[in-house]
Amino acid sequence: SPWARPSAAGTSSAEGVASRHPLSIQWHGPTWRLAGLGVFNLAMTILTLGLYSFWGRTEVRRRIWSAIRLDGQPLAYTGTGGEMCKGFLLVAGLVLMPMLLLGLAAALVLGERGAGAVQLLLYLIVFIFVALGTYRARRYRLSRTAWRGIRGSMTGAPRRYAFVSFITTLLYPMTLGWIGPWRANYLQSILINETELGDRRLTYDGKVGGLYGRYAVLWFGTVVLLSVLI
Repeated sequence: SPWARPSAAGTSSAEGVASRHPLSIQWHGPTWRLAGLGVFNLAMTILTLGLYSFWGRTEVRRRIWSAIRLDGQPLAYTGTGGEMCKGFLLVAGLVLMPMLLLGLAAALVLGERGAGAVQLLLYLIVFIFVALGTYRARRYRLSRTAWRGIRGSMTGAPRRYAFVSFITTLLYPMTLGWIGPWRANYLQSILINETELGDRRLTYDGKVGGLYGRYAVLWFGTVVLLSVLI
């Protein structure tokens, strides 16, 4: 990303652009410590019937963030397990539970065909909510991320990301999956180009061409493997 840092003298915006230089990104500390944390989180999640998972993920993020150094300074994660748990409960109570009840009511009132149509509609709605949730989750993580006191943010609207994600997924069968690399690259560009750290916006200029060669190997290799198995 073209992160620009102005010179120490407090230059104007034009001079700041002229004095750009790339930030160094490094990992600090042994990675094996995360393995022990993973075992602990798994045990606690099982003992608490899944409730501890929110606090476990929060601790993992804190350690990963603190191990990343930008120009020698660590990132800081300020999110809490309570925030994540509250968000999950809101989604479960306001979205998942009503949809479940609607599906059960459709099965009892409309019969098999009617219930199938309602369930298909519910699946589409769930997919849209998953795309919305992906964008909002990234916005939450950025808002809880700081570097030298500078916080991250998202400047766009999640509905655009959700719309593109939904439409391009519908095109998977029509393109036999070949839209996959383009879709992944385009969605990534939306997320990065709408990301800001302080007053600096990140930019993404990745090209999809280099992905299709690898994807072709995977696609044709899968076809050959399935043909052999059949």
